[in-house]
Amino acid sequence: MIAGLVRPDQGRIAVDGTTLFDSALGIDLPPEKRRLGYVFQEPRLFPHMNVRRNLLFGARYAPTGSANSTVTLEQIIDLLGLGQLLDRRTRSLSGGERQRVAIGRALLANPLLLLMDEPLANLDPERRDEVLTFVEELHAAVHIPIIYVSHNMEEIIRLADTAVLMGDGQVVAEGPVEEVLSRLDLGPVTGRHNAGTVMAAEVECHDNDYKLTCLRVLGGKLWVARLALNPGARLRIRVRARDVTLAVDPPGRVSTRNIFAGTIAEIQLTENDTEVNVRLDLADGGLIW
Repeated sequence: MIAGLVRPDQGRIAVDGTTLFDSALGIDLPPEKRRLGYVFQEPRLFPHMNVRRNLLFGARYAPTGSANSTVTLEQIIDLLGLGQLLDRRTRSLSGGERQRVAIGRALLANPLLLLMDEPLANLDPERRDEVLTFVEELHAAVHIPIIYVSHNMEEIIRLADTAVLMGDGQVVAEGPVEEVLSRLDLGPVTGRHNAGTVMAAEVECHDNDYKLTCLRVLGGKLWVARLALNPGARLRIRVRARDVTLAVDPPGRVSTRNIFAGTIAEIQLTENDTEVNVRLDLADGGLIW
């Protein structure tokens, strides 16, 4: 509906003050006039063009005038790591490389909004992580709002600031990612195996001997496998409820690296007689399920 490919029965759609659809006023801009960038699951690049020409094709649709310019070709090449690919035909690119070119082409049209419809769904885990890293950097560097559609929880946690959770075609919940994805009542939609807590974290230091990274979180410090991030970098992490063990006394002689002091604040019964949900209020603030 946002892209104009499907017409709503009623309502209004606007982006940055520009009305795209308004049933009451009879406004329904065609897709080509909505100034939206669209990245599909399949890159849909032109096979007879090299990477540079594919990128420049997107720039043809950018509004004229420097006041409207948001990104330049040089910025996109640098942000997406396309410098070594410019003269190659798209047929010779990997899936991750093709998707990076597709993202760059969409951004060079200087859209009001970038729509990304499960852009990583058809990539293997290695290529997915490669592209995800570039999208994270774009999110911070390019001042264009992005609507990112995905069924992958990890992608949402890494990329989104605000989550809108859909179920059976209806909005089930919306709000900050940390809040929405930490709600246990949404288990039927998110999947019970995903129950847990999403929290903001900051890289404090690295332990080179044990190849670990120390994260500062609300509630204390958390050690994880080494991350390729500099101290001070901010990220989100998810602690699954199934990975948490409770102990009434400080555990000793165990391999567990992360131990938090807290108080049991709530116990919720579940439909499964063998399980309960336990909420812990941590000593230094925050909570965890």
